[in-house]
Amino acid sequence: MTDNMATKNGMDKDNENAQRKKHGDERGMKYGKELTVAVELMGEDKVTTMELLRSIKDVCGEVVGCRVKGERKYEITMRDGKGKERLMDGFMIKDTKIMARDMTTNELIVSFMNLPVYIEDSAILDKLNSWGVAAVSDIRRRVWPGTEIVDGTRYCKVKFTDTVQSLPYSTKFETLEGGEYFRVIHNKQVRVCRLCIQPGHIVKDCPEFKCFKCGQQGHYARECTGRKEREVCGGCQMRANECNCGEVLDVEESQEMFGEEGVSQREEEEDGEDVVKSGEEERGRGEKLE
Repeated sequence: MTDNMATKNGMDKDNENAQRKKHGDERGMKYGKELTVAVELMGEDKVTTMELLRSIKDVCGEVVGCRVKGERKYEITMRDGKGKERLMDGFMIKDTKIMARDMTTNELIVSFMNLPVYIEDSAILDKLNSWGVAAVSDIRRRVWPGTEIVDGTRYCKVKFTDTVQSLPYSTKFETLEGGEYFRVIHNKQVRVCRLCIQPGHIVKDCPEFKCFKCGQQGHYARECTGRKEREVCGGCQMRANECNCGEVLDVEESQEMFGEEGVSQREEEEDGEDVVKSGEEERGRGEKLE
């Protein structure tokens, strides 16, 4: 009896071990947030979910979780950190790029839509630096499907900060025809002030935005209508509101003296607060690169 029980217990244990090997021990499986990434398919090829999962397993390692987030967007959980790192490097399925973003960091793909192809990458890097963020990957160029012809759109991975969580909807670059505004796209984007890169207000309402003629907030120098701010003293040549001499020139003379002052870059950029039409036309294709 005892021998039979021992034999039976041994067989049960062997069966249990076999089942663990076949199906995996769920008690030892780790579904960690730190092993989860957002995956986006960038390209025109049709790639099924199962084809994606097989390719990730072959290239990167075991996948333990897959959640569909939208068209060509997935939330993938890897078995271990090594597999996650490989997936973060990205790979190709046919002509489609598989891009992964760490969901536990402040890194996002930022796209600059429909730029002239001759604009240097350094201009984009300078723009990012001026906003207080930095690129953490090479800047890449999008191409027309099936060709090596670039279509103008460029994208890179950008590391955001605690103070800068969103970028302006559009920004200005110099082209052969002068300054022009282009659409900027990334995930979780909200409208922000161009001056301080903070949400909740636009440039004209920004505490940092002041007229350089009168020093008051809320309008440009070219829009300044304060009489005293445009008049000057005929004796000391100071502005009327800064002098007590009383020998004030007439308005026309003072406007001649001060009317030619240049418009600052910030003033010019405010003219592009609304998104340009060309950027809106690219929105559908650009959302794939967010």
